[in-house]
Amino acid sequence: MLKMIVRYLCYLSVGFRGVLFILTFSNFAFALDCSFEKHQKNYNVESAKSDATASYERDGVMFIAVATGFVPERPGFARIALSKCLILDTKWKTLWVGADSSICTNHPQMVEQAVDYALRFNQQMLKHASTSNVYKCTIQGTQG
Repeated sequence: MLKMIVRYLCYLSVGFRGVLFILTFSNFAFALDCSFEKHQKNYNVESAKSDATASYERDGVMFIAVATGFVPERPGFARIALSKCLILDTKWKTLWVGADSSICTNHPQMVEQAVDYALRFNQQMLKHASTSNVYKCTIQGTQG
């Protein structure tokens, strides 16, 4: 219900084109999403590297973003140039930890776990991507 209200208010304030943009890049529209809460046991920080290797072998290159604010955080990409290929042509999974709200149970701990997991996962996936013969995006910069 809250998501519908937010979407309607966006529609009223920015018009139909703005709503399409917001819904397409739905980080704002779903800022109150705490779905990570239900699945956090599947994201053990200690197994992030092995999860990345298994994911790479199964599905190829993909990265994890964490919705901790208005724009998703991309752990492990601090010193890497974010290109169109890297952002738009590569699969990204978003862990929803309430984004800019604090209504999730144990919000600070969930954010810490999600960011730590994504950092380790992404660092390992960057290693796989840099040696892949199939992945076409150029990764410029250093991991950080």
